[in-house]
Amino acid sequence: MRNLAEYPAVRTILAPYDSGYRGLRMGPGPDHLMKGGLPEMLRSAGRPSLSFTHVFPEVDPPAEVATAFELNRLVAEQVQEAVTDDQFTAGTFVAMD
Repeated sequence: MRNLAEYPAVRTILAPYDSGYRGLRMGPGPDHLMKGGLPEMLRSAGRPSLSFTHVFPEVDPPAEVATAFELNRLVAEQVQEAVTDDQFTAGTFVAMD
């Protein structure tokens, strides 16, 4: 397994949901981290390439279980894309009870 310093780029995947509901309970966490300086903190660590991706489910109307599975699928796709692009996934902020 490679260490973070060996990756040319970092992708942070944000899913602002808790139990399939956007912005409830732990759901505001990713947005709070972004507003609280997460991008600046990671950039100050000298990352040459840094990207942030939000995932949003397309389940309509939102249903707890269906939305949770959709979020898991979307996050997995983003992680696979990051691995394919030789990016380190800095964190996946998903809250699922």
